Amino acid sequence: MVKYMHQFDEIPTRFATQSYFLRTNLHQEFVSYLKKSLPQQAFDTCEHIALVLLKPDAVCADKHFPILERLMENGYNILYGDFIQDPKERMFEELYQYNLTLRNEQNQIASWWINRRLYTTGPSILLLVSHNRMRDVDLYADLIRMKGPSDPFKTIPGQIRCDFGGCNMAMNLIHCSDDPVSSLREFLIFRPMQVLDATLRQIYPLLDSSTGLQARNEEVIKYLKQINPAIVPSRADIDFISVLWRLRQRSALAVSALCSPGEPCSFLWPGAVPSEPVPGARLMEALDRSRSYLDRLQSTKFERADWRLDIGLKLIERLCQFDEITDRDVPDLVKMLSALGVRTDAWDELVLETSAHYSASMRQYLQSQQGELA
Repeated sequence: MVKYMHQFDEIPTRFATQSYFLRTNLHQEFVSYLKKSLPQQAFDTCEHIALVLLKPDAVCADKHFPILERLMENGYNILYGDFIQDPKERMFEELYQYNLTLRNEQNQIASWWINRRLYTTGPSILLLVSHNRMRDVDLYADLIRMKGPSDPFKTIPGQIRCDFGGCNMAMNLIHCSDDPVSSLREFLIFRPMQVLDATLRQIYPLLDSSTGLQARNEEVIKYLKQINPAIVPSRADIDFISVLWRLRQRSALAVSALCSPGEPCSFLWPGAVPSEPVPGARLMEALDRSRSYLDRLQSTKFERADWRLDIGLKLIERLCQFDEITDRDVPDLVKMLSALGVRTDAWDELVLETSAHYSASMRQYLQSQQGELA
């Protein structure tokens, strides 16, 4: 029988030691929520994991995978990883809310406007990590040592903020939670409770298995590398098909996150960007693959429990029918992407607008090719 935390008197002190959130007894309401929501097993797991956030400056500068490699070289396993692809100011205000009060002598009130701009500029990466020597290593103290001080000018060689070139106290590449309960609080800012519960249940059986942890680590890294081009594209990839594919990939990820467990959502991923380099051949490859994808999409039934799911499925369908795009479609597409929480940048929108404006030439090419095939 699964025991839930409300069956215990209090959370063990080892889970709540470092943060201002806990030192000042601001955590009672959150702890009450955890007691009702998570089994004891989750807390047995969370003692050995920590939340790490790779900040937008690390992702933008393409330093995120080198930093992940540094963590792994130092004995860390990446047990959960995903991009925060649509950063909202409120998320990061909640992340730092205990640093945005005069009750905290180390508050960031005067400098918050800088952090707000940083965190809403681009995607971050949300991680849960553990250490191979979890019984011997003080996980949180070791992460503090590895990342170095908030001020990069006070770091020393061997620390992430030194070796990977942190810029200043805002743009310093990496954030780590203070202790296990803070890790849970911060994770729940970005992902729902059911994702946390499922992740902790998956991790728990692996804690005493080095091969299991390694396999999980490899699986998460593979996933991050697979979706990385969709979230952090090279600026060289600004042709119409590349932009279209990225938006479909991002939309597929957003829709999958809304699907009920067990729904057939794995096929939503549109696969890699078409490989043909020649524009015409690239267009034909994209059209053929889009039609096959659209057939699968239209023959699959989904539980429409969320209005965003309806928008997402309609959006993916319209992105598949790119050969019908017109100038009037682009504003609607941008609104749908925004409603779904899919990040777009100025380049994405410019490519959509210009491709739609000159779509007649695209359709003429497709008609000529279909005429030759006929």
